[in-house]
Amino acid sequence: MTCMQLMAANVRLSLAHDHLVDGGTTQRRNRRGANRGSVTPRPFIQPALDAIRLQAEAILERAIQRAFDSVEN
Repeated sequence: MTCMQLMAANVRLSLAHDHLVDGGTTQRRNRRGANRGSVTPRPFIQPALDAIRLQAEAILERAIQRAFDSVEN
């Protein structure tokens, strides 16, 4: 996994409305009662993050260990 892939794993931090797509919404109306519809749940972000979580943790662990090793030398 490359550094760019790790940064892509942080997509959850940069998407403000991902939960609306991932989890969907119920029927919504504004203050005047106008219909704003609903969103059907389409989970994609959490499953994608779950799929690479172990790889990302291993890469970070190795990077941290290398950093500590370089400080000790």
